Amino acid sequence: IGTAYEINDGNAGIIIKRDKEEFVNAVRKIVSSKVFYKKLRENAILLAKKNDLEKILDKIFKKASL
Repeated sequence: IGTAYEINDGNAGIIIKRDKEEFVNAVRKIVSSKVFYKKLRENAILLAKKNDLEKILDKIFKKASL
């Protein structure tokens, strides 16, 4: 799972505080625009692939073997 920075920087989601009104506004923003939704979706998929568990473990084991 990406950090809030990665999500925000990669335009893969909307970062909100634990606040009902912010949540509702974020959902409204996403569902009100197919273009915005598709862009977030595409970027979220790319971020998920980047943070695939197998890739993360490979990086850890490569560093450990140095």
